[in-house]
Amino acid sequence: MRYYGGLSGVVTAVVVYLCLWGLTETGWWRWLCAGVLTLTTVKVWFELAMGRSFLDTGGEHPFIPAPLSHAAGIANAVLLFATIKILARVTTRERPA
Repeated sequence: MRYYGGLSGVVTAVVVYLCLWGLTETGWWRWLCAGVLTLTTVKVWFELAMGRSFLDTGGEHPFIPAPLSHAAGIANAVLLFATIKILARVTTRERPA
């Protein structure tokens, strides 16, 4: 944990994955998920551009923030979501008789 814990990348992946499913809903939940996805994307782009955590308060940390793990979390969430959607589409097609 001193150098890199990895939990923030996993949490980012989970949040993005759940919000992607939320975009398939209707009403306020869809708008909330769209807002969270937008803010998460902006946060990660800022972290990558600046090379440090958005929430960095300065001083000593028990770990070294790794902004690339958040980007990897987003990429993995999108990949998993797309894979599941494609597999669902393929398995629900009618098979020829």
